[in-house]
This record gives sequence, structure tokens and C-alpha cells, in this order.
Amino acid sequence: MNRKMALLCVVGCITPSLLHAQERTPAAPRPGSAPPPAAAQPEGENEVEALVVTGQRQYGAVLGDITPEETFNAADVRALGVSSITDLLAELSPQTTSGRGGSPVVLLNGRRISGMGEIRDIPTEAIQRVEVLPEEVALKYGYSAEQKVVNIVLRQRFRANTAELGMAGPTEGGQTTEQLDVSSLRLNRDGRLNLAAKVQHSDELLESDRDLVSRSPAGGEGSPYRSLLPRNDQVSVNAVLNRVLKNGVSATVNGSAGYTESNSLLGETRIRSDLDGLEQNSRDLTGHFGFTLDKQTDKLRWSLTGNYDHTDSRTLTDRDIVATATVSSTDRAHSISDTANLQLVANGALARLPAGDLSATVKLGAEGSWLDASSWRGGVKSGNDPSRTSGNAQISLDLPITSRKNDFLAAAGDLSVNLNLAANHLSDFGTLTTVGYGATWSPVKPVSFIVSMTQQETAPTMSQLGGPMVYTPDVRVFDFVKGETVNVIRVSGGNPDLKAEEKRVLKLGVTFKPTSINGLSLNANYFRTRIDDPISGFPAVTAETEAAFPDRFTRVNGQLVRLDARSVNLARQESDQVRWGINFTRQIGKTPPRPTFPPGQAPWERNRGEGRREPSGQAVPGAATTPSTSAPNQQAQASDQPQGLNLLQGAQSPGGGERPGPAAGPSAPGGGDRGFGGPGGFRGGPGGFGGGFGPPGGGAARLQLALYHTIHLRERVYLDAGAQPLDLLNGDALNSGGGQPKHEIEAQAGVTKNGLGARLTASWQSATEVNAGPGNPSGALRFSDVTTVNLRLFANLSAQRDLVAAHPFLRGTRVTLALTNLFDEKPKVRDANGATPINYQPDYLDPLGRSLKLSVRKVFF
Repeated sequence: MNRKMALLCVVGCITPSLLHAQERTPAAPRPGSAPPPAAAQPEGENEVEALVVTGQRQYGAVLGDITPEETFNAADVRALGVSSITDLLAELSPQTTSGRGGSPVVLLNGRRISGMGEIRDIPTEAIQRVEVLPEEVALKYGYSAEQKVVNIVLRQRFRANTAELGMAGPTEGGQTTEQLDVSSLRLNRDGRLNLAAKVQHSDELLESDRDLVSRSPAGGEGSPYRSLLPRNDQVSVNAVLNRVLKNGVSATVNGSAGYTESNSLLGETRIRSDLDGLEQNSRDLTGHFGFTLDKQTDKLRWSLTGNYDHTDSRTLTDRDIVATATVSSTDRAHSISDTANLQLVANGALARLPAGDLSATVKLGAEGSWLDASSWRGGVKSGNDPSRTSGNAQISLDLPITSRKNDFLAAAGDLSVNLNLAANHLSDFGTLTTVGYGATWSPVKPVSFIVSMTQQETAPTMSQLGGPMVYTPDVRVFDFVKGETVNVIRVSGGNPDLKAEEKRVLKLGVTFKPTSINGLSLNANYFRTRIDDPISGFPAVTAETEAAFPDRFTRVNGQLVRLDARSVNLARQESDQVRWGINFTRQIGKTPPRPTFPPGQAPWERNRGEGRREPSGQAVPGAATTPSTSAPNQQAQASDQPQGLNLLQGAQSPGGGERPGPAAGPSAPGGGDRGFGGPGGFRGGPGGFGGGFGPPGGGAARLQLALYHTIHLRERVYLDAGAQPLDLLNGDALNSGGGQPKHEIEAQAGVTKNGLGARLTASWQSATEVNAGPGNPSGALRFSDVTTVNLRLFANLSAQRDLVAAHPFLRGTRVTLALTNLFDEKPKVRDANGATPINYQPDYLDPLGRSLKLSVRKVFF
């Protein structure tokens, strides 16, 4: 690993010098034009978005009047030190986690997308702001109200090619992961083009790489023929094209393909002589195509999205038997799945009321799923080919009751109510319905309340119903009934007997953003969830589970030898929880003054070519660099090229500022945006790339703090109708990882200055205990509390003016060093005698432990 790390450092230093970023000079100035007065810079801020005309909606804002829980501007996003939207969503997981359990809905510029493939590879430098909104906003876009909404607003103009090389591995050794990501983005008022490719390889991690006590032989060392983590290889490509058509419709197409292969060692063979160890190999080939058509007018916004997904999966599992003419020594499982869907969503005002518009969102959709699954075990083939078609419809109505803006019962603040209805007719489950209603109220501007109730029926997925049967030998599980670790044949795949589940969720929420403390927000939510017939992975091996599902267990002389771990329907699940959080982000100190230079001596005026070209590519007469054409008081000619890009490519305006652009309004959101060239932008703003010629210090420091605390008040599960409930907070467990921790805390802290950044994230969960079975001699198992701390350090070398001046190829380069699980904290499990069961050794629960990742990223503008 050390040799590979050294190689990465060398490659990271050499690669940028081998690649060439095209320099684009600014357009010729207009003769006789005088510079407009510079806009005043707000004190304490170093990022200015597009100017917005008072009384008009902010560019990229979502539908409705619900206030975002959190808003991150471009400087905040840069301060996170992440590379793409995928990384951004992972970093903002505490802010986007919903108590209802759904993954966040992602919008782009306040509009629907066909899927994450449209935006996942967009670099964070292209982001103007990010908004996190409550679950109720999802209804306005045709989604269910069980997911928070993340609205990502892009800059109007941006152009960059990126390459990132990374290497990671645990400090204890045993596994190394290498990754290469390359992408290209062209973003302007005509649309965008995004191309990306990723390659990743991970070595396998073996039991012999860790200090483990083996079960066989008893007390022996870990086996070199058993994997803790598989070898894994991944390759993916993604392409997105967006164009604005003549009729004002925004059209987007997205295509992607991926290949994944993993290989695991299952243990040493005892019978076969042709192998040292048994293996399981899995291969997945995926393809995706999606499109979005979207148009917005003063009265109506509509979107049509479509997706088609294809997956081909194969699994080969060695058996420890001697093959014969009729019996194979390798089990095979193969599945081909195809899914297609089409959704039309329209939103508009039905009537004008004193408090505002009565608005409606209507969604009509159709979907089809087809699965062909088969498996071969011992020469015997089994399989099924289920299919499903469905048609769905949804309507959501928003009725304003009072309004400060429209001066109707203004003393009561802003109050609106919502009603939403949905029906989904499935060919194999009949008609499933969803009913929801709620209200939002803001008595005064800093405070808003939300209350909502949702009742929803959900069918199991096609893979849960008809996935191929896979038999994996020598899987280690802990038998809570006997208090021992055993090796079993584990059966996985689809369960055709699954039923639809019915969920009811009550939410009470409050958000507070004090006007006296800029950048501070507080929110708290209470969720009460009740689910009938919940679909669940197979529970832990306890006496209660065996009593509820006896046919899933096979024992020989009392010892568990086979476990059917396919999904099941439980009888009922009850959950009450409170989740509250605090976010604080702001600039600390004032932005340092920008340097001034004599005419013709500014860094952006050095080493220029003999001629300039306009955006059309035509040469500009008299464009040679002379004091008359490059004087600081000349105004740049407008072009489609982003202002921040001009700055990065040598077109910075004197004094470190940006060249003035056209006035910006809602129709031209990026026209006057300071963008990347604004104070503290690429010349060294917090987390920014920097053009290398910014003011000393590169901008003021920026601080970000976040704290989220989830308190589980009630977590009960009924495995079977009439059975006693399992209290997951008091001695019972639904999975082998223990009970439900009563408290879970997530914390984040970050600071950036002069392109140097540090981010610390931490999570903590309280201890749990699992009661022993009636005949268990080892007693109850206690799972310790766990604290995990991660540290990420990054340096945007562009912000180091002297360094970039001496080594220009370092412009746009960022180096990141990340430590995951900084203190190598691992769960500790003890029984009543103080012993640790074999299956709960710390290196089994967390094989990687503390890991280190070094990455070098280069942006070519």
C-alpha cells in the first residue's frame, strides 16, 4: 500500500502538467465605453448571487411558499471540499435525512429530472446554491411526502473538464482501492452537455489480514481462504445532453452504462482438490436511458419524464462437492430485469383567492417491470419470470388561507393547507391508494410550523418477489437461541408470498431562523409511524423469530445448518421519534482588499497571444495587448462565456474583481453573478479554486457547524399477529446488529481560509442490549456505544498566489487527504460472562477500521 501511495503522489504531481487547459482571452472592449460603478460588497459576505428584481421569484426557486430548512450558497458548497453532486448529497446526509425513511428528491433549478444520472457527475463549482426543503414540497412535484427535497441551482454559464485520481486503504493494510474519475461539463443559456467516466478497483480483504480468532479450527487464526470484503471492479460511463428547443421546451436526454464484478472467498475446501478455497463471483451489467421534457409559463409548468433500465446479473457459487455427469460443483443464478416508466406532471393555479392562488399538481404515469430469473443447484434448474404493469394518478391541492404578502388576514401570518390523493393500479396487487393532508403556518417570518398526515399502501418490488434463489455456503451467523456462532447455508432471493404494506405517518415540524444571527437555523420534527404488514429483511436468529417463521430454520441435533433469509412480511411496526438539528454557516472576518497593478502589469495581462477572438471565433481587429486595449478602465464585451471562466483563463479584471456584465434578472440569472470570479471565488475564496492572482490570504475564513440528534421514543415490532411485541429499545433485536439505539447524534464542523480547508464529521449511537434465549448459557449480549470521527483536509492550490505564479499548471488543482474512523473505533460486543462471540469480533463488525484516502483533482477551464 505504501508503494502505491507513493506512486499516487508522483502521478498526482505529473498528471496536471501533461494535460492542457485551453486559454481563452476576453473579447475586445467596446470603444469609448465607460465602466459602470461597482456594486457595493455586503459586509461579511464574499459571494453574490444573481441580482433579483424585487417582487419576482428567485431564479431556480421551487414551487410554493414553503421556506427552505437550509440554504447553502456557492461559498458554502465550496467550503465542503467535495467534487460532484453525488459527493455533495453524501456530505449533506444529516441535513437531508427524513424521519419517514425515504431518500431525498433532487430537483435541478426547481424542476424535475428523470433520475440522478442527469446530475450526479456535475462538479460542485457549477453550483450557485443548494436548498433543503421539507417532505411536503415533494407533493408539488408529483412525489410522495416521505422524502425531503434538495433543490440544486446551477450557474447559468460554466465550462470545465475535471480529472480526479484517488487511492484509499485501511491503515492496518490488507486492501487498497484505486479510483479514476473524468468528466466534462459545458453549461450555457442554450443548455448543457455533461460526459463522465469512472473506473474503480478494490482488493479483497481476507480474514488472515486481521487479528481474528477462527471458529474452525477452534481458536485458530483467520483463514486466508475467507473474505471479509470482496475484490471489486467497477466501470461506468454517463452522458447528459440538455437543449432549449424553439418552443421554449427544455429537453434532456441521459444515457449510462455500468459493469460491476465482485469475487469473494467462502472458505477452505475439504473435498475438492481442484481448488484451495471456495469462491462466489457476481457480475452485473446495467444500462439506462432517460429523458425529460419541461416547460414553464406564467400559468402552467409541466414536465414529461421517461426511463428505461436494463440489468443483467449473474452469480456463480462453488460447492464443496465432486462434480459428476449430472451434478455440477458450481451453483448458478441468473436474472434479467427490465423496467420502463413514463410520468407527466403539471402544476398550475386553479383560482385566484384573497390569500393567493389555489394551486394543483397532477401526475399521470405508467410503468412496466419484467424479470426473468433462474438458478441451477446440483444440476436442477428452477426459475420464474414475473412481470408487472401499473398505471398511477396523483393530485395535490394547496389552498392558502392567510397571507402577509397579499395582506389578507396578515396578523395571522402565512397559513396554507394541502390535500393529496393518489392511486396506483398494479396488475399483480390491484389498486393501492395514498391519502394525505397537512398545513403549514408561519406566524412570524423567522418561524414556520408544519403538520401532516399520510396513509400509503406500497407493494413489494419485483426483485423482492421473484429474485433468483442463491445458496451461499459457510455463512457465519450468530444463533441467539444457542448463544453461539455457526456456519450455515444461507438462502437468498425472491419471496412470491409477500404482501403489500400499509404505512401511516404523522409529522409535526418547526423551523426557526433568527434574523438577529445570520446563518443560524434550527429545526425539530416529531414522527409517528405505524406500518401494517411491513416488508423486512429476515430478522435475527432469535427464539421469537424461529417461533414466528419455523419453516425458515433447519437444525440438525439442535444446531442451525440452513437459514432461509428471504424477505418476509412482519405483522406490525410502531415507531415514534424526535429529530432536531442546528446549522450555522457564515463568513468570519472581512474579505481582504484586492491588489492593484499599474496599467499593463496585471498578471492577467501577461503572456497573452497576439490576437483575441470573439465567442464566434472571429479575430478581433487590433486585439494585440497594448495599454489602450487592456487598460483597467475598459469594459469587456459581453459573451456567452461565464464571467468566472474568463477570470480563470486570464481575463480577470483589475483589482481582482470581475468584469461587469449585463444586468441580471429572473430571465438572465447569471448575467451579473460574480460567479467564480467574485471576491473569495476562484482567487481563493473558502474552498474555491482560485485563479492564483487573488488578494493575499485569498479571502476571509468561513465556518460551518451542524448538529443533529435523533431520539427514538418507541420502536416496537410484532413478528406475528397475536404475538408479544419486540421492544427494540429494551432488550429485543430485529437484526444481528443489536437493538435500536435510543440516541443517535451526527455532528459536522468545517473551516476554510485561503483555499485550505478542514472538515470534521462525527457520529455517535448509544449502547444496546439483546436478551438471551431461554437455553442460552452465555446470557444477554451488550453492544457498546460507538463514536466514529472522520477528518478531511483539502488544499485548493489555486488560492496560493505565489505557488500558482511559479507553477501555472497547479491552477485548478485540489489535493485532499481524508481519514475515515480517525480513532479506529469499532463496536464492542460482550456476553454476560464478558466474552466476545466469534462472529462479533471487532474486525468482523468493521473490517476496514481507520482508513486513509489521498486524492488529486484537476479542473481544466
